[in-house]
Amino acid sequence: MDAMPHGTQLTPSSDDILDLCLFAGALVLKNGGETYRAEETMVRMAIASGVREAHGFATPTGVFLSCVTAEGVKTRVRRIAARTVDLSKVAAVNEISRRYEAGSLSVAEAFRQLQEVEGAPFPYSDGLQHLAAGATSASFALLFGGSWPDAGPAFAAGFVANVALKLVERLFAVRFVAEAVAAFFSALAAVVAVAVGWGADRDAILIGALMPFVPGVALTNAVRDVMAGDLVSGLARGAEAALTALAVAAGVAFLLGLVAG
Repeated sequence: MDAMPHGTQLTPSSDDILDLCLFAGALVLKNGGETYRAEETMVRMAIASGVREAHGFATPTGVFLSCVTAEGVKTRVRRIAARTVDLSKVAAVNEISRRYEAGSLSVAEAFRQLQEVEGAPFPYSDGLQHLAAGATSASFALLFGGSWPDAGPAFAAGFVANVALKLVERLFAVRFVAEAVAAFFSALAAVVAVAVGWGADRDAILIGALMPFVPGVALTNAVRDVMAGDLVSGLARGAEAALTALAVAAGVAFLLGLVAG
């Protein structure tokens, strides 16, 4: 967790202001927010702090902020190593930035609240996420042509796949490995279910189980960034989404290849 700004609450320095703005922008990006939102958050907070001029730039792996202050031009860079999707934190950062811009929060108070947002646990337990993945899988199995008897095995396949995803994410730091393993187990669950007579449409069950792993937020943000002219961020997010889809496809293909062989 980041340290508090090194200036005093009464007279925050330009370094404190840049640290605060950069921290807010990084929180937006690392929790699934759009590139333009991170840049706008940094710039608006910097201008509200009284700097003469501010320029923000964000990519999926880092945020940059340059400000013209009374002490001259100052620039900060912050690396973003890990990203997730927690839009409740994005909304919380937006609320804090608006209150700061309105003058309701000091630099120290805003920084403290942003630290609380960063340290807040995910609002849903692993068990609830597993159940939600199963329910989503069952719904998509029906949507893609499956019958009601296919909803049960689709629920089980989605549940098992999400459990595998969480376990592997804790064991491996390599991106896309968890998605491939989860897809493997979802395909395995679908194949076994049909083999024992629990469900008839293997394809509908499998498709339903894989839908929770479709990188919808990444794809949406990639299209949004490209349309807004943020080509670097858009292409990077698109590549990330494509690699996730490739990892899922590889896990399914490996299991189906074993079954066919």
